[in-house]
Amino acid sequence: MKDAAFLDCYFNYYLRPYCDTTLTNCYFAEGFILNATTDVRNITLVDCYLNNELITEDNVGELFEEGDTYTNSVVKISYTVDPAA
Repeated sequence: MKDAAFLDCYFNYYLRPYCDTTLTNCYFAEGFILNATTDVRNITLVDCYLNNELITEDNVGELFEEGDTYTNSVVKISYTVDPAA
């Protein structure tokens, strides 16, 4: 599989992408862990939420396990909603 896309999904606990992945309008529960394999070069988050808070550059690290700098993946974040709202 070259890439994967998720639209309007709810993730409760864990996701481990094995290819480039785009998540759009997805919701992640508190405590969720995003754990990319070394094959993944791009993870794109578009209008996604962690524990009902818009994921931005400031809080994207909360998706990853403590100490994981997600250096094997390039995380791109975009949103069309106002993060201050």
